Amino acid sequence: MRILTADFIFPVSGPPIPNGYLTIDDDGTILDVQAKMSVDPGNLEKHKGILVPGFINAHCHLELSYLKGKIAPGWGLDTFVRDIHSQYQSPVSAEIIHQAAEAAETEMKSNGIVGVGDISNTENSLEVKKYGRLAYYTFCEAFGSASKDAEARFQAALTVYNKVRQLPGQAGVAITPHATYSVSPELFGLIKSWAESNGTPISLHHQENNDENRYFQNKGGPIVSRMHDFGVDIRNVHPMRMRPIPALMSSLPVNNPILLVHNTVSTPEDIRFITENLKDAWFCLCPKANLYIENSVPNMPFFKPFGDKITLGTDSLASNDSLSILEEMKALQDLYPDLSLVEMVQWGTLNGARFLGMDSWAGSFEKGKKPGVNLIQRATLKTFTLSPETSLKVLA
Repeated sequence: MRILTADFIFPVSGPPIPNGYLTIDDDGTILDVQAKMSVDPGNLEKHKGILVPGFINAHCHLELSYLKGKIAPGWGLDTFVRDIHSQYQSPVSAEIIHQAAEAAETEMKSNGIVGVGDISNTENSLEVKKYGRLAYYTFCEAFGSASKDAEARFQAALTVYNKVRQLPGQAGVAITPHATYSVSPELFGLIKSWAESNGTPISLHHQENNDENRYFQNKGGPIVSRMHDFGVDIRNVHPMRMRPIPALMSSLPVNNPILLVHNTVSTPEDIRFITENLKDAWFCLCPKANLYIENSVPNMPFFKPFGDKITLGTDSLASNDSLSILEEMKALQDLYPDLSLVEMVQWGTLNGARFLGMDSWAGSFEKGKKPGVNLIQRATLKTFTLSPETSLKVLA
């Protein structure tokens, strides 16, 4: 048994506790969280900083870890997608991919991450996941804009799904569409039927830049050119004259949990429509990836009213220089100084755990849970804000 104290404890399920006491079993299970406690000082672990639960990385692409540093930042999403496509055409050994994914997992653990919502287009990350060092909810991603390929693309995702199901200790697995613009109506229909039958969540790339809005509104912009260059026939795709989610309402399992990832150019009108028409809508912010690719981030004041539905993700090492939820918080804090660490910790812990179905054991300091314990050091305690010097130490 260990008894830890710090300047503050963030239980997340309740308000911050100044100079509180966190009692954990030797295996990390929470035994108690108290504001006051009589304890022999010799049995007390005293820390300077803030104790928070282990982080949840709600959106990651572990299988792309081998692309770290291979795609130049700042050239926009169209160039990024083309570069990813080009990299896919270059054979890379399974050993290199595995080693990079394993190193990325180690990095996440050292950065206090305990659970991950991971995107898998292939089986390339499965060798790492089978050891259960982190809790993974795997989203087997399907994409394909050609109607004739819908069944084959769905079956490819189903193959990955069945392989993940055979792995021990997985938090969950689902089949999901890639993005609003990269999935044919026929493929969307197959995924929707499957998700509704199985009651599984959806993770969907959404409004990462304005190209997506242009595509749905008038069938224009870089997405059309990119599909043409990739050999995709979209002659039968008609302009919707609508924003992405309104245009896709008949294609989405509206009663299932749906995580919309990025939301970089979402407006208050977009958010209002989403929250009013999708029964369990969530938002994932990946600010460092947005800065890496487009040098822009979501407009945070638009999302603040929906704080209970915001999660944080790192995206992949193809679009980020680290896999750290704390660094994502620091990026947001730098651009939006009024953000409080209290709310950002909720986004990076309990909210992600709830969406991924990990909240029975992760996301908050509550008796019986085993969420991990992180110490945030060198934050400004008077205002609960981060600085460039803020760091993290994993305690359990």
